[in-house]
Amino acid sequence: MMARVEYRIERIPLNRDEPRLLQLVERLAELGRQGWHVASVDLTPHPSFEDGPVTVLLERELEGQVLG
Repeated sequence: MMARVEYRIERIPLNRDEPRLLQLVERLAELGRQGWHVASVDLTPHPSFEDGPVTVLLERELEGQVLG
């Protein structure tokens, strides 16, 4: 039997005036408190990371729902 999960794509905007990775970790911690787990994130250095939001794929288990 497998638990059912839901997915969410979150685009996390980052402020240039604050440390970018700290902002990302703080937002991910907030989402974690809501039950979300990071399924995928691309932190490969590229120009868009400097100017735009970071896209993260999240998943969480649906409470009380099991496949089987």
